[in-house]
Amino acid sequence: ADHDLDGSSTFTAVSSSLLAAEKEEAKAVLSLFLRKLGLSYATTARTINKSDCFIRHLISRLHSVHKSRYLV
Repeated sequence: ADHDLDGSSTFTAVSSSLLAAEKEEAKAVLSLFLRKLGLSYATTARTINKSDCFIRHLISRLHSVHKSRYLV
């Protein structure tokens, strides 16, 4: 369940393969961002490995902001 801005839950049917692809893409974007900030590869990798909750949040926001793209 995703949560809207008002806290209510919304359920979206997103395939597991799409969700996995979005998670990997979010990790890649976050990695590029951290590298541009000047973090080392090792620090970036450690940060990405500890950022599952943040990445889930980003994907949830993506789904709630762009709901029409996920409606089948």
